[in-house]
Amino acid sequence: MEVLSGQSDGIYHTNNFYLYYNPAVNRFQYFRYDFDLSLGAVQSWYNMVNPNVLTWGFDSYGRLILSRILSVPSFQAIYIKYLRRHMESYFNPWSTLIDRANEIGQMVAPVSSE
Repeated sequence: MEVLSGQSDGIYHTNNFYLYYNPAVNRFQYFRYDFDLSLGAVQSWYNMVNPNVLTWGFDSYGRLILSRILSVPSFQAIYIKYLRRHMESYFNPWSTLIDRANEIGQMVAPVSSE
């Protein structure tokens, strides 16, 4: 999701997330918070809008975890599967994305100019 939302203040900079090993499910779980630098908010600092999704973050502080995960072919295949799924649903402008963004824009418009 961070790649698709242009988020630079998470795993990209090893910031604002927790990685937790949950023994109950025998998996690592990723908990993310603080999305203030999403959707290309710092495009002037970092190319977050149109990077290669297979090398995204390889030039950042998060490069160690990102490159290690994506260097495993089976993990890369899972990553691509999830990217496609999200691009066909949440990030598809012809789905509900544009309508929802406009809806949120109308809600915050009264206070955004203060």
